[in-house]
Amino acid sequence: MKSSFLTYVLAALLSLGCNQALQGQQRPTEAPLTNASVVKLSKAGFKEKTIISLIFARSPNFDLSANRLIDLKRSGVSEKGGLIGF
Repeated sequence: MKSSFLTYVLAALLSLGCNQALQGQQRPTEAPLTNASVVKLSKAGFKEKTIISLIFARSPNFDLSANRLIDLKRSGVSEKGGLIGF
């Protein structure tokens, strides 16, 4: 009796573990945050605090050349809440 119960529990745990592993592999990866993403968030009215949190939470792919920083400034991205302050 105990043996069949343990077999059932082990099978259930194994099934659950395999299911979670498969779900983990199927998750889409988040695209890196770019200058254009920051401009979109800023123009959409997101708070500076939110944009800063996203910058630290996501993998970045920023172009921090002088011309791109000027573009960000002209696009209305705050120096405090966008890339310009970093």
